[in-house]
Amino acid sequence: MTRPRLGVFGGTLVVFVSAVVFVRFLFPFLAQRAVGHHAPLPVPQTIQVWWLLLLVATLAVYVFSSTQTTEDFFAPIRAAVRGESRRWQHLVALAVALIAPLALGAWMFIDALPETRPPALTRQQHPGTSGPSAAPYVGSTNPFRGLGAAETHRALVRGRGLYFRDCAPCHGAKHDGDGPEARAQSLRPVSFRDPGTIAVLVEDAAYWRANEGAAGLPPVSTPWDSAMPAWREELEADDLWRIVLSEYDDSGVRPRVTGVQ
Repeated sequence: MTRPRLGVFGGTLVVFVSAVVFVRFLFPFLAQRAVGHHAPLPVPQTIQVWWLLLLVATLAVYVFSSTQTTEDFFAPIRAAVRGESRRWQHLVALAVALIAPLALGAWMFIDALPETRPPALTRQQHPGTSGPSAAPYVGSTNPFRGLGAAETHRALVRGRGLYFRDCAPCHGAKHDGDGPEARAQSLRPVSFRDPGTIAVLVEDAAYWRANEGAAGLPPVSTPWDSAMPAWREELEADDLWRIVLSEYDDSGVRPRVTGVQ
């Protein structure tokens, strides 16, 4: 005895639900195992929305690809509405008609509830130059600060280009820590516009953090949960200084200075 075919409507529904379940619930654990991370790696919400929109568009193209396919897709819906379907199909349609609005209302209600968060851990989220890996950077100065207007402009243009290529996906195009990959990280990237972040750091500390990344963080008070890569493996020292220069300039803050300047 062969199983009845799902039909166009059933097949489309199964593909859509399977895709949603895979992206929302299965992919984070598969990605975690693939890279050996300590926590699941969810797909950023923006990418989820765009991917599902593309999926819906693809399924719509399939459904409306021919008159027969369109007729087969809407036939079960019309039969259920008119009461012409089998009893179990009619009961399923009635359950969906009753449950779907309630589920949507519950989701909107829960989404509108005030969000509660546990208190933050008692540790520095982003440390200053307190770890051994920071020692070689203490006292270093940005070679592109204090130059003439033309030289500074060239350094800023180069630094901004590199920032948007390498840093903006996490720290955001507006330097506000809200890049498209930020929500997928355990520790949200800092907002450079926040006066409590790079504005309170001596510039050599900002350079150290970018250069050494998460691997160079001090072991005390771990885990840091930082996703910052060690950019010294990807960028030349001068280019990294140019990025730091542009981050301060475009965020509208200046690095902290020590002593009498």
